[in-house]
Amino acid sequence: MNRKPDSPQAPRFELWTLALPDGVDTVLFAQFGVQAKSPEQAAEAVAAYRPLFLQKDGPQELNRGVFVDAEGYANALFIAYWFDSDAYDRWANQDEVRDFWTSRPHDGGTGYWREAARVPVQRIDTLYTTHDPVEYDQAGVAQHGSMQVCKRHDYWGALRDRMPAAEHDSLAPELANFAPATQETRGRRVAVTVPGNVCLARHHEDWRNAPVFGEVYRQNVAEIKAAGVMHLATHPELGCVTAREISGQDLDGNAIGSANAVAWFLSLEHLLSWTRSDPSHLAIYAAFFKIATTMKEGEVWDVPMWHEVYVVPKGAATAEYINCHNRTGFLTLLDCQARAPC
Repeated sequence: MNRKPDSPQAPRFELWTLALPDGVDTVLFAQFGVQAKSPEQAAEAVAAYRPLFLQKDGPQELNRGVFVDAEGYANALFIAYWFDSDAYDRWANQDEVRDFWTSRPHDGGTGYWREAARVPVQRIDTLYTTHDPVEYDQAGVAQHGSMQVCKRHDYWGALRDRMPAAEHDSLAPELANFAPATQETRGRRVAVTVPGNVCLARHHEDWRNAPVFGEVYRQNVAEIKAAGVMHLATHPELGCVTAREISGQDLDGNAIGSANAVAWFLSLEHLLSWTRSDPSHLAIYAAFFKIATTMKEGEVWDVPMWHEVYVVPKGAATAEYINCHNRTGFLTLLDCQARAPC
């Protein structure tokens, strides 16, 4: 099936997409988090991860952040990228890394979680409002490739049209809906079988170097966007497994004036359905374009915004949790897993 229109409409503004370096055919995206009652507890616990990333075959890109989930727990995390999934395996199987995970206590006031996905580049989409990741110190994969002008955007469904795999694959979900888990997961170590074709989306905005529109964005869009992410996190009927509104930090845990939402959906179609029809996303869309349409001639949008979207093949994701509540990540799917199909 060819889902790409022969002549998409001309976009109203210019955006960019990322070409990954030659030879990169898979991206390994991983999140390593801790969960606690207070941000201070979470920060202290997550710091123990950091020396692990300095081990041989560590990640090519490492980001840090903190968020409070819908259950009121503080979560601190590292987001890491490998462009060689074999290197990730070598890293994860080192004694220091393996022993760290197996030694985490499954009781007490702290939980630990890690989620990783190997994604072929044909199942990845990126989109950026600025083509200079160095000037704006962008996180994610932006520093590791070259920017190209993107002409397939500014219409509903453009993301599917940009994703090469969607040209011949419906990317249909293995699991179409779910009800959040009821079983207790604190005090346990749990590995969840991740359904095929789940969709991971990371959306990022950074106002550190934004003297023109930084404060405007924070006053008029940021809270609406955060509310939209929380709406996703608390409405499973939308097909969102988990959603996290993350405040950006440097690797030492200091706030840096950025935010990103990371969400797992049951499929790409669930993500697209939310973006095009749910009031929580339409409110974000309207708030941003209210600013964009008032820009004066010659003004440049200086709040870099971007997204990375990954559709993960069956068997290519892992999700493991120690002493976490049952709304953490893929733990929400435990009841469906026990009585599949859900």
